[in-house]
Amino acid sequence: MPKKIKILNLSSHLGIGGSEVQLRLASLLLSPNFYNLAIIIYNKSEHYVFNDELRNRGIKIFQCNSKSVLLKLIYTLFVIIKFKPDIIHSWNSYINPIAYFFGKLFFIKKIIGSFRGSPLNELSNYKNWKKKFFLLGDKIVVNSTEIIIELKEIKLDSDKVIFIPNLIEENKIPNQGTKNKFLKEYKISNNDIIIVNIGNYRPEKNQKFLIEIIHQMSKSIPNIKCLIVGQKIEGKENIYLELCENIDKYNLKEKVILTGFIKDSVSIIDLADIYIHTSISEGTSNAIIEAMRLKKCIVTTDVGGAKALITNKENGLILPHNKINEQFYTNNFSNNLIELIKNNKLRETYGKNAYNFLAINYNNSKTINLFDNIYKLK
Repeated sequence: MPKKIKILNLSSHLGIGGSEVQLRLASLLLSPNFYNLAIIIYNKSEHYVFNDELRNRGIKIFQCNSKSVLLKLIYTLFVIIKFKPDIIHSWNSYINPIAYFFGKLFFIKKIIGSFRGSPLNELSNYKNWKKKFFLLGDKIVVNSTEIIIELKEIKLDSDKVIFIPNLIEENKIPNQGTKNKFLKEYKISNNDIIIVNIGNYRPEKNQKFLIEIIHQMSKSIPNIKCLIVGQKIEGKENIYLELCENIDKYNLKEKVILTGFIKDSVSIIDLADIYIHTSISEGTSNAIIEAMRLKKCIVTTDVGGAKALITNKENGLILPHNKINEQFYTNNFSNNLIELIKNNKLRETYGKNAYNFLAINYNNSKTINLFDNIYKLK
């Protein structure tokens, strides 16, 4: 048997964030016969959900507990010396420079970076020379073809960029007992219209806009319930507080619920009459894919990978959004959602079409083959 390839993955967290879920799934699905895997986690997550699951598969977890950038760099140095990787793979764009410079310092055979958001949004405030730091690496993995298009638009090198679609948690199924618990906890009645959004409380998830939409809709649909599932992010707690303030301002405490972290995301998505996605920067959303797998009607902003998943008025609604004229877009979202709520048959059609699209276009075995290809050592 050939010698196993040692891969050191670098990640900001290991929780329920999009890139973190993909890192976990890839780590679980890559063959242990060919790879020896390790992960450095740079920040504490409020919820250590997956560490033990990965350790049980023989994957080494190195948790950095320091907030100091210098100590994080020293810790990375220590792990590289101890683990002696053949490949370093960064799963966050802002960690790409760390992976690159340490990789060059230690003559690592292959250095792989990642970019999973919208370059147009995330890099717009940087000068051209600084933008290139986020694309350091022998290869850069993206999870949406839209990211490649945007990189070309802002004249950044896309030749080394490789599209690898998201992996799917095929074995996750809704649990009826958990669903009943959610119904009771959030005081949801049989007559309520349920809208679900999943995303940690970050500016780019644009959940403040969602609250504006619900405020507008509630004037016509009083029995609406919106569940916003996510967790506060260290250093960005103000976003959560702003969401709470807006809920209070519009007197929506009974209609908009910030649930906090929920591990069983499929059970709460399965409650939804409509799954809504309001992000302004995104690669390919794991939550949208979960909603498609559950045959849910999806309404999303025209951002990143959503445009590759949803075709407007075929397997969901994909609507424009721009902060310059937010009231117009609030009304547009609200009016389209109200029309969907009134048309159960159309919601079912969108949900079935979304499921069929996913079944045809997403396959974990093919995706793992793409990872195998980029991990090949010459």
